[in-house]
Amino acid sequence: MSSNENIKNSNELKSVIFCIENIAHELGVNGEQVYLALTEKSDIFHENAR
Repeated sequence: MSSNENIKNSNELKSVIFCIENIAHELGVNGEQVYLALTEKSDIFHENAR
């Protein structure tokens, strides 16, 4: 997603949060660390929004 795109609805937001938190739980880290890894160290959120 580019910085000017918004999450379209609450279900989309819930899905993203669910995935991030489950990854964090499996890795034994907090959700913020996973989010940062997915947004700063990869293009995972941006590549699918094009």
